[in-house]
Amino acid sequence: PITMSGVKVVICGGGNGAHVAAGLAALNGADVRMMSTFSDEAERISAALAANNGLLRVTYTDAGTTKELDAKLSVVTKDPAVAGKDVDLILLVVPAFAHAGYLRALLPNITPGTVICGMPGSPGFPFEVDGILGPELSAQVTLMDWATLPWACRLLEFGRHVEVLGTKESMRGSVRLGTVPSRVDPVPCLQSLLGQRPVLNASGHILGITLGSVNQIVHLAVMYGQWYNWDGKGLPESPLFYQGINEETGSLLNSMSAEICALAKKISDTQGVDLKSVLHIYDWYMDCYGKDISDKSTLATSMRTNASYRGLRHPTVVGEDGLHRPNYGYRYMTEDVPFGLVITKGIAEIFQLPTPNIDRVLAWSQKQMGKEFVRESAGGRVCGSDIGMTRAPQRYGLTTVEQVLGVPKQ
Repeated sequence: PITMSGVKVVICGGGNGAHVAAGLAALNGADVRMMSTFSDEAERISAALAANNGLLRVTYTDAGTTKELDAKLSVVTKDPAVAGKDVDLILLVVPAFAHAGYLRALLPNITPGTVICGMPGSPGFPFEVDGILGPELSAQVTLMDWATLPWACRLLEFGRHVEVLGTKESMRGSVRLGTVPSRVDPVPCLQSLLGQRPVLNASGHILGITLGSVNQIVHLAVMYGQWYNWDGKGLPESPLFYQGINEETGSLLNSMSAEICALAKKISDTQGVDLKSVLHIYDWYMDCYGKDISDKSTLATSMRTNASYRGLRHPTVVGEDGLHRPNYGYRYMTEDVPFGLVITKGIAEIFQLPTPNIDRVLAWSQKQMGKEFVRESAGGRVCGSDIGMTRAPQRYGLTTVEQVLGVPKQ
């Protein structure tokens, strides 16, 4: 691995993943600043570390053996001026809705050649960076967008001990190089910070990570399939989420995925960019869960017989009568609509590709949320009154093909 000595890294966040990222990065010799803007979280982490001789312990299992590592962070702070001084790499390890706050706070410290990494970046990540940094600076920084978080992990003791329950074998992502060379080589640098696993696999245009996000279609198609013609009566128990889907829902999901694949094909054919990372949902399931699925005959049977999904139920609220009703305030709606499907719809609009199935699910979803992202009276365009809470390109005034592809061209 390349030496990380003197590389200045800001880890944004104070949750499970941020603790692991900070611990592993510090172990590998980097100058690690952990920044949390949430309430008094930074102070509480600092106090916990101080009571532990400044050491953050990471416990993980390697080939059946439990190992413990103690790492020393440079600083834990709420202050962006302290965290961001001369920063080389900004690592966002927080949910998508929190990215903007960190980017705005660190903006005075982001300079040409800085690397900004979303882990995960989540759909619309490049649009948000471009919108906040502005066209000149955003062209001069390097972006890394990863499809997932590398680990399943939990905090054993807040601020001082985190356990890695599982590490992905590999992680899919994409890099958008800036016009100014970055001060660190982005992928090898991150690989050195994380260790040998997951193996980082960066390829294709950064838009592929946004379009290839599966939650935006899976969660919403299953919610729609279960509840779109619900009679309003409470249920004795919460319905099974994946095991309860029927062929009609499978067919809807198939069609939504086909619309995204058609969009990816249109963009790659007309613009010459690599969007091979965008898979049809059935192929994605075979790739990710092939060995866990017992009946692969259709998309619906594949989802129903996926062992990893066994027993997962719909998010519901239990009323005073003890009966279950749908919970539309759950992340399947609050994250996968504004930080998911609306963005894909916004891209399709700019490339003038109709998406009737996505439109149907979006119209229903926003109605249940009491929001307006797409405006029905404007032909279903992404210009609704609540567009400000999304990451759709239109929210940032990105309305041309060139702007959506991001400059500089790759």
